[in-house]
Amino acid sequence: MIKVIAILASLFVSGGLTGGIYAEAEVAEVLLCHFWDEHDIHDPYGKMEYRAHPLQHVGQARGLPTMAVSCTVKRKDGGWWVYGWSCYGKDGKFKDTNPLQIIRCWTADGIQFNDPRIVYSDTGQHWLGSGKIVCRQTDNRLFMFAWARGKPGHALYVYSSPDGEDWKSIAAPAYNDHDAFGIIWEPASRQFVNYQTTYQKWNKKYPDNIGKDKRRVLSLRTSKDGIRWEPPLSVGFNEPHRDQSDLIVPDKNDPAELELYRVCTFPHQGRIVGLLCKYAPSPQIANTRKGTLHGPGLGAEWFFCREWSKIDRPCRDIDAIADIGNWMPRGEPIGAGDMLYWYNSGSKSIAGIHRQRIFYVFCRANGEFSSPWFTAPIGDLLLNASADRYDSYVMVEVQDENSTVIPGYEKEHCVHMGVDDTDLRLRWGDKSIGDLAGQKVRVRIYFRDARIYGLKGTRDK
Repeated sequence: MIKVIAILASLFVSGGLTGGIYAEAEVAEVLLCHFWDEHDIHDPYGKMEYRAHPLQHVGQARGLPTMAVSCTVKRKDGGWWVYGWSCYGKDGKFKDTNPLQIIRCWTADGIQFNDPRIVYSDTGQHWLGSGKIVCRQTDNRLFMFAWARGKPGHALYVYSSPDGEDWKSIAAPAYNDHDAFGIIWEPASRQFVNYQTTYQKWNKKYPDNIGKDKRRVLSLRTSKDGIRWEPPLSVGFNEPHRDQSDLIVPDKNDPAELELYRVCTFPHQGRIVGLLCKYAPSPQIANTRKGTLHGPGLGAEWFFCREWSKIDRPCRDIDAIADIGNWMPRGEPIGAGDMLYWYNSGSKSIAGIHRQRIFYVFCRANGEFSSPWFTAPIGDLLLNASADRYDSYVMVEVQDENSTVIPGYEKEHCVHMGVDDTDLRLRWGDKSIGDLAGQKVRVRIYFRDARIYGLKGTRDK
């Protein structure tokens, strides 16, 4: 068995942080290829569509306290510690003068939660209901980031704990900006990355609660310690972001009034994946949110980053939260079995998605594409694909480094119909990709009315 740097599927991969999930270990499977957008495939034929599955309602949490689930840490006794935050009072209502509470419980399955306990409480601020708990994987230290009203703009407060029980304030505040944000620990660059909502100067067609001369967009901030952030600037409510060059903004493929509101991000299969909450103001006379100038939301879309500083949005026309009642997940998901779970802090409903099936390429009629080049593993190839409709098929051939089909590995020898499998084992008669181990190869996939997600290799003969 070969040692590689990998994300361990058995240790909560793609879900909440475990305080050591990215580590050197022996693995039986290696992810070879994503098929998430046009940059993941080569030489396509046919009308390719890049899609993502919406979240689905999968049940109700039991024993979960009223808190926003935000972070997980693996327990020595099994299961995971679950950390969340709350500004709800005993009456079950949110008030900005309620204490900010950090709450810990644990779960073994993501459904039943046990032994909830308040491990920290802070008063004296007017909290805005935006927070995030993150594990710094270099030392497993936990950080709580929370927003309160401040001057000249909303203020980010930071707390830290070495063990999840002993917490202290370390920045009060760190900087000022909009209160919507999405912080993660980014393992490749070994730093906190914050997909921070901020203000851009803009002539707004329909003024809302932030006026007529600015809109909400995203900016990027980074930090090693959670206290000092780059760029080192504070943005007040009436002071739009001063550096316009580094903003993430809507483009020509978006509605004209679109604003990028808040994000929910998490590491997943070697990339950063997130949900982007979208917004557009309405004419006030037709605003469905009565009693406020704030307009209604526009749902949310899945996005991902190959590099933390570059967002890809291949699925902007698919509303990721429409099927769960349009509530927006806030923290990282809990990974349980094959699923990723998010939790509605009020109703305790659970939104879920299969951890290996978020993004995919689809072709309604006949289509084909080639994978990137990879080194043939010593075991088998496992294709994550769904081709279970009456007219669906998937065929796979193997090509050498000259893009020539290798004899014996023609597509006619690897035909699958009526299949729906995250680990579809590919064979060509009695041949396996392992017979080509060590060679530079790629596969070409032929399919119709099928969803193709990704390709893995095994290290077992």
